[in-house]
Amino acid sequence: MELTIMFLIELAVVVVLLGVLAVVALVAFRQSGSGENRSQANAADRGREAARTPPKRREFFKSTGLGRNEEIKVRLYSPEEYGAEFDANAGSGGMVAAVKAYRHLEDVWHEIPPGNAAEALDLASNDYEVDGEHGVLLLKKMPPGMSFPGGF
Repeated sequence: MELTIMFLIELAVVVVLLGVLAVVALVAFRQSGSGENRSQANAADRGREAARTPPKRREFFKSTGLGRNEEIKVRLYSPEEYGAEFDANAGSGGMVAAVKAYRHLEDVWHEIPPGNAAEALDLASNDYEVDGEHGVLLLKKMPPGMSFPGGF
């Protein structure tokens, strides 16, 4: 008798779990709609997500002598990316790229002022302009070791 009661209880638990799974599956199916409409909705969602996702950033790391031997991170922008990212124009012309530099302190990357970044990158004063409003160097020629893979 005792085994029969245990078997019935186990059977009831299994039936309840199967019922819960069936309800969850039904709700998920109704929310997803038909297969074709759902795949079109997924494609539209991916398109919106891609439009919101910024392009992959080009970052370089360089050892410097800013006070002590440390590394800076340099983020490189094409003229078009610079205009889009900072809502700015390319200065007086001749710009080939824009650079924003960061220094790692206490597990956080902090911006480096453009003048310090130019010094750390060994840029001659005629190789760049400073966009002080955005803290960006506008390069007239690329520093050694930096380039855009595949061009702009």
